[in-house]
Amino acid sequence: MIKRAWDRGVPVWVLMLAVLGGVAIFDSIFLRRSLPLSEPSGEAPDAAPPAVEREAAPAVWYEKTTAGEQRATKGTLDWGALERLGDLREAAAETRAGPRDSSARAEAPNAFLAPADTLKPPSQKVLAEIAARRQAALDERRDAKIAAKLEAKPPSEKRLAIASEDKRRDAKIAAAREAKPPSEKRLAIASEDKRRHAKIAKALEAKPSRLPRPAAFNSDPAQAAPLAGRTPTAPVPSDDAAWATALKPMWGFEHDPRADVVMALGFGYARTEFARFVSTLRATDYAGDIVLAAGPPEKFRNGVEAYLKGEGVLAYQFTYECYKKKRGGRRLLATPAGCVLTNWYAGGDARGPRPLAVARYEMYRAWLANYDEASWAFVFDFRDVFFQRDPFPLVDRSPSAPNLHLFAENRDVKTVGTCRFNSAWLNCWDRTLKQVYHNASVMCSGSTLGSVPAMKRYAERMLAEMDRMACWATKAATESDQGYHNFLYHTGELAALPGVRVAHHEQGRGLVNTIGAMNGFRVPAHKKGPLDTFWKIKDADGYILDWDGQYSAVVHQWDRFGKEVVGHIDRLARAYAKAKRGAEGEDGATATGRDDIRFATARDAAPGRGDVPRERPIHDARQRQHGRGRGRRGDRPPRREGDAF
Repeated sequence: MIKRAWDRGVPVWVLMLAVLGGVAIFDSIFLRRSLPLSEPSGEAPDAAPPAVEREAAPAVWYEKTTAGEQRATKGTLDWGALERLGDLREAAAETRAGPRDSSARAEAPNAFLAPADTLKPPSQKVLAEIAARRQAALDERRDAKIAAKLEAKPPSEKRLAIASEDKRRDAKIAAAREAKPPSEKRLAIASEDKRRHAKIAKALEAKPSRLPRPAAFNSDPAQAAPLAGRTPTAPVPSDDAAWATALKPMWGFEHDPRADVVMALGFGYARTEFARFVSTLRATDYAGDIVLAAGPPEKFRNGVEAYLKGEGVLAYQFTYECYKKKRGGRRLLATPAGCVLTNWYAGGDARGPRPLAVARYEMYRAWLANYDEASWAFVFDFRDVFFQRDPFPLVDRSPSAPNLHLFAENRDVKTVGTCRFNSAWLNCWDRTLKQVYHNASVMCSGSTLGSVPAMKRYAERMLAEMDRMACWATKAATESDQGYHNFLYHTGELAALPGVRVAHHEQGRGLVNTIGAMNGFRVPAHKKGPLDTFWKIKDADGYILDWDGQYSAVVHQWDRFGKEVVGHIDRLARAYAKAKRGAEGEDGATATGRDDIRFATARDAAPGRGDVPRERPIHDARQRQHGRGRGRRGDRPPRREGDAF
């Protein structure tokens, strides 16, 4: 036939196309029908993978096919071919298995497919089951995508309410567990922790000090506070004269030794920042001393000097010189290479360069020497603190009560182990400490309260540990004081100080409500939100509340919620200033020193709160209650230098 076509002049390419077409028809009709789906003599393939695996890894599934299957598909096993091949295998397995009962014949292992001449077509039931399994896999993938999208969306009010209810229930369960006596297992765990802590303390004792002992230190270790079973490498002096400063309060003001005192390091700020701290404190009827390291007057910003003088603030004009500064950031932490106090000590600063966050404890210790043992002292950060109630009348001053109070951050969103900064600060002592105290609450060093004797020992112990470790001089350049604060508390060093009864208060359950961690930038989105709608600790008038619904006496780290809180703070300060001006106008009082008129509190002067009954006793009754036997600070003109007490 080909020769006849050639003789008739048919072109060669036409003849070749005809030959190739005939071969293809022959192959499709005869050869493919005779090929089995699996090699009878070869090893049977594995069971068909699920649809997800076939979709994700077709190359792996292709390697599991037999040589006959590869020839049948000519090596082009796309996703659809793999699906059909898998369906065919599953159908063959279901057909061979037959009814699922005890009379069904057992399937030969690895005999997944039979030759083509013995293969029965799959029934409709089998095909329906295969389709159902495939649809279930698709539904599972779709549900996973929907769940991922829901997680990315902000939580609704309903979800927030459910989360809040779960939180309250968990707190109730935790309280019930704490009320029960500890089990033997818990006692064993506590014993093991105690042994581990003792091992760490022993290792720290053997660690040599990296700094020479300062010349100002007392060389007699008997006068230093014992350090929980180990001898201090750098004992600090316990007498007040050793910590005396060459500076005096500005404007001739003097300390009242019988008064309670609030102390802070606050310098370089505008009058508004000073008012947010000082005015909100004065607005609570607090009449004790306010001591600030405010810097030299020539560096005061506009109106600051007149304001501080008018409020009777004991301002110290300290100066300093730093070796290296950071750009931006908090002032106390912007000096990693350290600073020297140029006018604080009469004989010069012999302690060497250290961050201002460390040097302020020397100021605390020097100021504490001006107060009686019956007085109490509160040390604070400055810029991010404001007051809503006078904290001192709320303190339990009984002989058996704690006399050193520490305040924690919110542990639901931050613990020592989950905070990258607090855990890293403990590396200065030992890298295992962050695992030991992983679940411990973070004690904030920006607010500490205590009796004057307890605060003296606290400041001395902090300074001793700072000089011993000098973490700012390490490779990590840790300039914060909070690492020392947490180390001494969690290792029991503070509790071991003689005469000190230390206690810590969780966030929202003490005199200081430290709210910053609740809006940290590393906190997951579903764990943070506004103070009023999410956390439920802000009322309609803007007051920050403790978890029991009472006004927080002191609010710390408010700047993390700045837009929500700053208006309320400024209203308190303006209401106090307005009430003060009105009282001066009525009685013709002057603004020098502390005024001798009791001003209405900012809470009473705030709009809508004039009818709220007082929650605090008046000042004179408070003084009689505490046995001080004295009137308000404003009952006499401010003392000048040299006057008798």
